[in-house]
Amino acid sequence: MEDNTWQLYDDGKTLGGLGSENGTIRADEEYPLGARITLEEDGYQSWSITCGIYGSMVHTACASSEVEAREKYETMKATIGQFLDYIESDAVSEEEVSVLSPSGVSDSQICIVDSIIKKTPQDPAFKRGEDIKPYLPQTRSLS
Repeated sequence: MEDNTWQLYDDGKTLGGLGSENGTIRADEEYPLGARITLEEDGYQSWSITCGIYGSMVHTACASSEVEAREKYETMKATIGQFLDYIESDAVSEEEVSVLSPSGVSDSQICIVDSIIKKTPQDPAFKRGEDIKPYLPQTRSLS
C-alpha cells in the first residue's frame, strides 16, 4: 500500500529558492497521487500559496501575514489530499471514472476543488475537518 502523505518536494532542495510567484520558497511539498503545494514569501504578494493537481489545475491564493498563509497552506493541502484520496478510492465507481478526464479529474471537480480551497481556514467546516465528498458533483452515465 502506498503511503499517501505529503513529502518535501525534491528532497527540500527548492526551499529558499525562487518560486513561481517570484517569492522565496518557505514550504514546498508533493502528494504521491499527483499534487504539489508551495508557500512563498515576498513575491508578487506578501505571501503566496500555489497548489496544483498535475495535469489538471493550478491555483494561487494570497495572504497578508505568515499566520494566514500557513493556515491557508495547511487547509489547501488537506483538501487536495482528501480529494485525490477520494478519486483513487474504491468509492469511485468505474462509471464515474469513465467520465473523468485522462488526468483523472473532471473539469467540474476542478471547479469544486478550486472553490473549496478558496474558503478560509476560519470556515467552521474546515475546523471540524468536514468531509469534502458532499461538495463533489454527482456523475451520470453518458449512455
